[in-house]
Amino acid sequence: MDPLILNIILYLTVVYAYWHKFHKFTATFVIILMYAIFAVNAYLLWNYGVYKWGPYQKQPLSFIPYVYTFVGFLIFLSPIFKRNLQQKLIIVPISNKKANVLYWFFLIELLLGALLNFSHATSVTDFTDVYHSETAVSTGLAGQLRIVSTAVYLPALALIGYYSSDMMLNMKRAFLLLFAYFFNNIIEAMTCGSRGVLFFAVLNVLILLFIFRDSINAKIKKILLVSTIGTTLFVFSIALAISVDRFGDEAWNWIYSYFGEPFLNISLYYWNAPFTTGGAITFAPFVKINYYDHNYIMVLFKLFSGQAMLDFGVIGGLVFLIIISFILYLMMPRGKYLTFNKAMVLIYAYYHCMFGVFGIRVYGWSAYALLIVLYYYTKQRRIKK
Repeated sequence: MDPLILNIILYLTVVYAYWHKFHKFTATFVIILMYAIFAVNAYLLWNYGVYKWGPYQKQPLSFIPYVYTFVGFLIFLSPIFKRNLQQKLIIVPISNKKANVLYWFFLIELLLGALLNFSHATSVTDFTDVYHSETAVSTGLAGQLRIVSTAVYLPALALIGYYSSDMMLNMKRAFLLLFAYFFNNIIEAMTCGSRGVLFFAVLNVLILLFIFRDSINAKIKKILLVSTIGTTLFVFSIALAISVDRFGDEAWNWIYSYFGEPFLNISLYYWNAPFTTGGAITFAPFVKINYYDHNYIMVLFKLFSGQAMLDFGVIGGLVFLIIISFILYLMMPRGKYLTFNKAMVLIYAYYHCMFGVFGIRVYGWSAYALLIVLYYYTKQRRIKK
């Protein structure tokens, strides 16, 4: 059997099992389905000659990498599988004082981040130039402010969900934050020449709609959905412009290649690599590495399970995934009540599981300090049932 066919069967089995058990089109189902689509595309890329990294192949396809990454997939996504066994979520409002502080902080940071990114855009000539250049706002105070502006994406989405709910309905603030969120992402994508930023900006909002679907006001839900669809069409045009500028006539092939190449890269390129990075891929801001050490290009997409293997070895990678999943499971909301700090955890969990189809890198120290402060600032007393 073709290893890529086995890979497809493994992920489609999970898709079928989940749908058979829950019969719900949930955020978890969307993420599982995305992995399955990537698995199918990997087969098509390899068999129809669209795979772009073929010339760098270091070994033939084999079964073991796909069994390994599938086990890692099950471990990594286990916290959100558990979440689906809970009751429908009931929003626990935060105080007006804390909501005001969060709203103005998120709004200012998102717009400031867009301004910092825009200031860099004037120093480059095209998207190819900007993609390969060192950003002018990656270091110093400006760099930390830009990192923080990126770190507030997901907490800001949690607040948008709260302001969209009947419990804390404020349409004006919800849509101003949503505008600032998309505006920041669009400017960052154009500044960095990155289409992935746009792709996940839209997916994050769709995940938000799934998470808060039982709580969002019916009227605002329709407006959010229409706004997201309209924004999706707009960002697609930007993503296409970036692709054409970077790859010319090969733009469509490069776009398609992204939606499958992680499964090929891990087996053909990274499996059996004669080194581990000691965490330098996942924890890039804290552990330095020369990406071209050992004659390997370390920036190719490789799935988070494959990334963990490269960082800590075959056994160490699985242990790392178990630790991360256990921490997420402990922090996930229990029962039907959703406090704001737990809403942030929930969105982060879904985001990382979704982004894990490519790989994950942590933020800088300032971002983690911010997230810890936000978590405890918004922590609420246990709700009596």
